Amino acid sequence: MTSLSIITPAYNEEEIIIASVKQTFESCKHQFDEIEYIVVNDGSTDNTEKLIVQEFQGNSIFKLINKSNGGFGSAVREGLKHCTKDFVICVPADSPLDPETIKKIYPDIQKNQVDLIITYRKERKGYSSVMLMNSFIYHKLVSALFLIWFKDYNWIHIYRKDIFNDIQIQSSGIFMLAEVIIKARKRGFIIKEIEVEQKQRVTGDATMTKPNAIFKTFKEMLEFRMSM
Repeated sequence: MTSLSIITPAYNEEEIIIASVKQTFESCKHQFDEIEYIVVNDGSTDNTEKLIVQEFQGNSIFKLINKSNGGFGSAVREGLKHCTKDFVICVPADSPLDPETIKKIYPDIQKNQVDLIITYRKERKGYSSVMLMNSFIYHKLVSALFLIWFKDYNWIHIYRKDIFNDIQIQSSGIFMLAEVIIKARKRGFIIKEIEVEQKQRVTGDATMTKPNAIFKTFKEMLEFRMSM
């Protein structure tokens, strides 16, 4: 049997959260024997929490975890505390999973021969020239600072849950995704890259377009490098 924990961090996602969770769940349910879906409400000030409770109350598959606002990485850390399945996948609310992506990554999970799957985008759809430049610079800095050479650090990753017995996440922002890759490689875990087709973002702007998020990401990256 192959089981999956899905974590979706949510901050003020009332417009999309229900549709997003349903799409991701529908994309996964035919591939995995057991699924649990953990939505981490990261201190939302809108109706995100209320809508989740109304829609999924009484359904044991779905869990709602409330916390104060702390960022993507902190929400994932909190979600991991409640995961009980063999594999974990983190899915942003504004980029729900599609069946094609799951079909591409599932065979390697089923073989039980991989610890971390990094998906990389064939094309970054909907990205402006500024977004592409920011992503390019970030990717090159991560590769140069940590001597790793993967194609994408900021897309959908799926983890064997047991790796988090050895990997403790420090980052509270989006750098968390790269941090886990760096630590997994250092510890000798089996990592595989798989190309996927990126669907158009449902709503909002990419994290790396927001000045505060950009500053936090680079700050955490440099602090982590200095701590090594």
